[in-house]
Amino acid sequence: MRWLPRWLLALVVLAVLVSAFTFLPRVLAAEADLASRLLTAAFRIPAYSPDTLPYVVYMNDPTYALQVTTECSAVFLTAPFLAVAALILLSRRFSATRIMVSLLLSVGLIVAVNELRIAFVGAALSWWGVEGYGWAHTVVGSILSIAAIAGAVVLSYFILRKGSRSDARREVVQ
Repeated sequence: MRWLPRWLLALVVLAVLVSAFTFLPRVLAAEADLASRLLTAAFRIPAYSPDTLPYVVYMNDPTYALQVTTECSAVFLTAPFLAVAALILLSRRFSATRIMVSLLLSVGLIVAVNELRIAFVGAALSWWGVEGYGWAHTVVGSILSIAAIAGAVVLSYFILRKGSRSDARREVVQ
């Protein structure tokens, strides 16, 4: 029965993953809302997001509106971390606490960087028009996404590595 809490926790993690995809339109709207707030606060470009719609609308220039699409969502970037965490929970190699701390920090990092990416793309659209949008979306957006994923992997590695059961065995042997 010692395995039951880990199985339940793994099922909860998988339920979060399935829920994120099930309620993706609401997640997109929330991401658009966060991006519009970041665009206003960090880049000083007044923007808002209409209720339950995945759009960032510029207050000073309603000509452009930035749509947060499914591909722009942090859901796709965080899904592998959720799936792997659920699988690792089924093993007994790492403590459940370390796995969950690693997961929460990794997902938090990816979501934060993704929001910065969306806000920057929105700022580029406002500053430089469609040409700036294309460049920022393709180049800067890709670099930030890759950096977020790499940072999350490294963060997870160090959190999990520090508390692995093989470390404890190695200390006893030495």
